[in-house]
Amino acid sequence: GEVLTTTVAIESNPVAAFGKYPQLFGYSPRLNELLRRPLETDHHYQQHRQQTFNSLKQLIHSDIGAPWYVSQANQRMNTPSLINPAASSKNVLYCVPFMSRGGAEKVDIDVLAALKRDGYRIILVTDIVSDHSWKPKFEEFTDEIYHVETITNNQQQRVKFLEYLLISRNVSLLFIRSSNAGYQLAASLKKEIKATIATVDLLHAYDPNHEDWVDISAAYDPYIDERIVITRDLQEYMVANYGISRRKIRVILNGLDTRLYSGDSNPVKLREKLQLKPETKIVGFIGRLCIEKGLHKRLE
Repeated sequence: GEVLTTTVAIESNPVAAFGKYPQLFGYSPRLNELLRRPLETDHHYQQHRQQTFNSLKQLIHSDIGAPWYVSQANQRMNTPSLINPAASSKNVLYCVPFMSRGGAEKVDIDVLAALKRDGYRIILVTDIVSDHSWKPKFEEFTDEIYHVETITNNQQQRVKFLEYLLISRNVSLLFIRSSNAGYQLAASLKKEIKATIATVDLLHAYDPNHEDWVDISAAYDPYIDERIVITRDLQEYMVANYGISRRKIRVILNGLDTRLYSGDSNPVKLREKLQLKPETKIVGFIGRLCIEKGLHKRLE
C-alpha cells in the first residue's frame, strides 16, 4: 500500500488541530452534539430538531466564527474551512523536489536557517522520489517534513494534500523551489485562501536549449507575489524572454561564510600537499560532477 513518511516535531502538550484552530475546521461542540442525534423521518421529531438548531444557532456561530451551513467545506465536520487564519501567524509551507546533496539544496538550508532564526515554523514538502541524503541537514531547521511522492502518484491528490497542510497549519507564506506540486498548489488556491498568504518562488539557473524551471514556472507567474533569483543575468533572462515584471523579481546573490574557508591558501604549500609539479596547471571547480554543470565543455 501507499505509505506516508513524515518527520514531526511533537509538542510537549499536543493539542488536536481542530482544538487549536477551531475556526479553521468549523468545529463546534454544540453542533457536533446536534448532528450526533439519530436521524428520523418522523415529522414531529424533525420539527423539534429544527427548533433546537434555531435555539443553538447563535452559539454555534460564535464557536466557528461564521455560518457553517453556507460554506461547502463545512458540510462535513472537522474539515478545513476558508476562514482567514490569524494574521500574526508565522508558518511557512516550503516546497522542494527532494533533499539530496547539491548547490540548490545548500541554498535551501541557508534560507531555512534564516527563517528559523526569525521565528518561523516550517513545514517542508518534497514531491520527487529520492534517497534524500541531506534530510538530516534539513531536519535541523524544519518542524514537519512530508514526502508526498510516497502518498500517491495522482498529482491532483498531492495538491489537495498540500492545500490541507496549508490551511490546517495556518500557513502565511508559501515558498516554492523547483516543485511541481508547489506551483500547482499556488494556481489552485481559492481567492479566500490566497488573500491570506504570500507566495514566493526561488530560481537558480536557466537552460535556453531545454525546458527548465524558469520555463515551467513562467506559466504560474500570475499566482506568485515575488520571484527570487540568485543572479542578475537570470533576472534579465526572465524579463526578456517571458515578459515578467522586473519589479517582481528580487536578486539575492548567494552568500558565503568566509570563516569556513580561512585556512592556509599558500599555492606553493598546496602544490606540495597534492604532490603537483610547479609547471602543472590547476583548474578549480566547485559543484557536482554531472553533465548539466558543463565542466566537460570547459575542459574541452
